[in-house]
Amino acid sequence: MLVYARVHNKDAIISLEKRDQPRPSPVLASEIVPPPKAMEAVTSLNAAHEKACKEYAEQEKESRVRFDKTRNTVMDIYRNWNVSSRDEECVVASRQSLESWISRHLAKPKTPKTTPTPAPADDVPKREDAAAPLAESSAKVSISTSDVVCSHGKLDPDKAGDMKVIRASAHARIAEEDECVLTPKLTPADVCPSCVERIFNAKLYQIEHPRLVSRFDEIAAVADDEDGFHISKAWLKDWRLAKPKMHVDGAPDPPPDAEEYLSDVVCEHGNLATNVATRRRISAEAYSILHEVFPNWRPPSTSAEPCPVCEAQMHISREDRREYRKQAEEEKGRLKHMHDNALNGNTALLEDVPCAIVPSQFVRSWRQWTMRPSELARPEGPDNSQFICEHGLLAFDPNISGDLDSSMTIVKRSDWDALEELYSAGPLIAVENAAGKFTHELAVCVDCRIQRRTSFEMTEITVRVLGPNDPIPTAQTYTEEPVQPAKSGQTTLLTYSKKQSEGYRKSKRIRQVREYGKRRKITITKAMSVKELKVMLSDELGIPIISQRLFHRGQELDDSSATMLALGILSNDLLDLKEENEDINLLTDTDIEIDGPSGSPKKKRAEGQAFGGTLLGGGSSFGPGHSVPPSSSPPAMGSVACPACTFENAPVDTECAMCDTSLRDA
Repeated sequence: MLVYARVHNKDAIISLEKRDQPRPSPVLASEIVPPPKAMEAVTSLNAAHEKACKEYAEQEKESRVRFDKTRNTVMDIYRNWNVSSRDEECVVASRQSLESWISRHLAKPKTPKTTPTPAPADDVPKREDAAAPLAESSAKVSISTSDVVCSHGKLDPDKAGDMKVIRASAHARIAEEDECVLTPKLTPADVCPSCVERIFNAKLYQIEHPRLVSRFDEIAAVADDEDGFHISKAWLKDWRLAKPKMHVDGAPDPPPDAEEYLSDVVCEHGNLATNVATRRRISAEAYSILHEVFPNWRPPSTSAEPCPVCEAQMHISREDRREYRKQAEEEKGRLKHMHDNALNGNTALLEDVPCAIVPSQFVRSWRQWTMRPSELARPEGPDNSQFICEHGLLAFDPNISGDLDSSMTIVKRSDWDALEELYSAGPLIAVENAAGKFTHELAVCVDCRIQRRTSFEMTEITVRVLGPNDPIPTAQTYTEEPVQPAKSGQTTLLTYSKKQSEGYRKSKRIRQVREYGKRRKITITKAMSVKELKVMLSDELGIPIISQRLFHRGQELDDSSATMLALGILSNDLLDLKEENEDINLLTDTDIEIDGPSGSPKKKRAEGQAFGGTLLGGGSSFGPGHSVPPSSSPPAMGSVACPACTFENAPVDTECAMCDTSLRDA
């Protein structure tokens, strides 16, 4: 059943009407007639294109003919340029120039790439214009053969392997038929005679010199009672080598009396030198062999006496050295305490003794002079003006360890009195160590003291590493003295049993480090930040940056970007370093333990007995037939496990023998 819907849309009605109208018949291509102007343009372009194609074909044909002619010419030249006899006229060219000549026709001309644009018929290039590039290419080309020419403008015999001898007719054909000139034109007779002579002499020297040295060595020895001649030992050692260092190709060897060797044998007065270590005696026969090679050499005879003037000066210098040594020994005897104890930091012998301040540089120079008085100059007197400010007061405080830096040292007052007699010493800075405190006559200038300790670009500071039981320093408890740990009131009876002696046998150095803490000198600058200092301490001490807590006079340095200058850190100052153990499992409140860098959780494993279940615990010795108890067994009776490292300690111990952790709460 068909249902017709009523169309109410106006656009739909119009489309239906158009569909019902008859369609026009299609137009054939043959019936289309272009405009006359378009036909004229197309006809002109077609004619120009046909003409260009014909001209291109003619040019291509001519180029092929010209190429075949050039190829045949080049092939004919290089196939016939070899010389058949020595009497034939020939020319020497370099292999590189001949290769360049052969390959020059194969190189494509470099032309810029441009987008072609259609040209009208009138702009089509004419025959003469198209042939212009060929005319330019017919100009003569010059190829250099200077790579086989020496500095004298002749053929270099050292480069004979790079040369090629060709017929003169081939060379002429290259210039005439191929329009290429090989310059310069050289023949086999143009080999450089100077270079040939140099090469010949060098090869002759390599043969004759070892023979001459062998003849010389056979007769060079001379007895003590025989006459001979003196020769420079340094010259002879070099000349006897197979390839002497003194030899230069193309030049004769320098004679034994050359300027650099003459002073070994002859002094400045023209006589025999007094130094016998720089010369050697040779026989008269050996002198005759060398005289043939060096006819102008006149060495002094072994019968000649040393220069009297030089001997007198040597005698005077020996007396002077003896006097210098005597003077140094006398000063060392008068300043014995300063010589033996200064600069070593030992002030225990200076308690309740009048003392004085002396520059450390003077003491160092003076010590070096006492060891080599004849070689080093005697130092000037000690000058203490650098330690006194412009107000006439002390620029440092002797009672502050940071002020007594490496630039000064303390000596006895008696040594200072001796220095005033021996040198122009001054001004006097008198101090005295009374009951651990220095008393001084001059007052301390506070402003100049601070300025002296802050006026540095680079200086050293001391970093004190605090122990695990040391308290965190504060402004009230800060002290520069070593931290003394609290002594336990309980006495421990030490025996020589294995159980009791375990953990107590420690060297004196280890005990001092654990009691007073490690100290390390660190070099800093004004602009160094706290972060950079921590990185340096991590490299020096092996303490991770995250575990470091730095304190300066009881104040923690918690600003990583702050500089040393901004924090008021002075030269030779003291910083405290507290190491905090970082445990990642303490950062969470769950019983899940983080496993490795992947972050995968795992169950917390039960802690074993650590060293208590092995021979390292020292609890017992296992004989034959006894098995080692497992690590999960309960701890041995009567032992106390350290809460930090789990080491099994004796019940009477108050601190862990391994890590010094307190066992009072264990």
